[in-house]
Amino acid sequence: MRMSGVLSTSAVFVSVLMTSSMASARGLKEIARSKELRICLTTGLSTKATPAGCTDKCQFSGYLFDIVKPFSAEIEKKTHAKTKFIKIEWEDQFKNKEGKIVKEAAYQPELLANGKCDIYPNLITKREWHNNKSIDHAVVFPSRTMLLVSKKSNISVFKDLAGKTGGVLDSSGAKKFIDGWNTKDFKSNPIKTKAMDFDEAAKAVDAGQIDFTMNDADAAMWAAKKEFKNTKAVLPIGEPDIITWVVRKEDQEIKNEIDAF
Repeated sequence: MRMSGVLSTSAVFVSVLMTSSMASARGLKEIARSKELRICLTTGLSTKATPAGCTDKCQFSGYLFDIVKPFSAEIEKKTHAKTKFIKIEWEDQFKNKEGKIVKEAAYQPELLANGKCDIYPNLITKREWHNNKSIDHAVVFPSRTMLLVSKKSNISVFKDLAGKTGGVLDSSGAKKFIDGWNTKDFKSNPIKTKAMDFDEAAKAVDAGQIDFTMNDADAAMWAAKKEFKNTKAVLPIGEPDIITWVVRKEDQEIKNEIDAF
């Protein structure tokens, strides 16, 4: 009897978990029912939001938005829904219910779990720690990490990074690269870092305030060619990356639409 009770309680617990997971799923039927597709955009070099400092009812532009807009139009045709474009911060994408990013913990990022966002189309590099999260990646293209440096920079080979100052987010893959290099390759003359997102860091490189920043090749080359005339993209770093859009794990229908697009 005791074992039966445990099994019964466990079954209820699993059922609650599954029901909770399904409640947050938003396939095409749910998007049609709610009459809203929710796409959450981070701003930077690839996406601009106006007016400056807007938090709601922003007007978006930029090369990434130019890709996202026709995709949303396709979903609108199929569901008769309207797209709501929502501005968020980069690190908001993986925060839990308590507003923290815990890489080793298993959870669904809160903005996906609570239904505020259906898609993060922000060219997210697939990382090993993402496997702990209840998300799925729609692959957009392969890439490599590259450095963005000043055109006057003497950084041309890896060893030139010794003692230099880079602008990267503390939670980023770039910071992980640098921390690893400092414990081995540059132990006697470590790279210094300043906590900056890529947009802020690229501006600092352009102004000669820091030595370098890092991002996926498409972002680094776009910045050098289109945004900051005093910079150049150099030195592919690490293994090839996979650049993705992110959806809820249970939203395979939306993922399939992205893959087909």
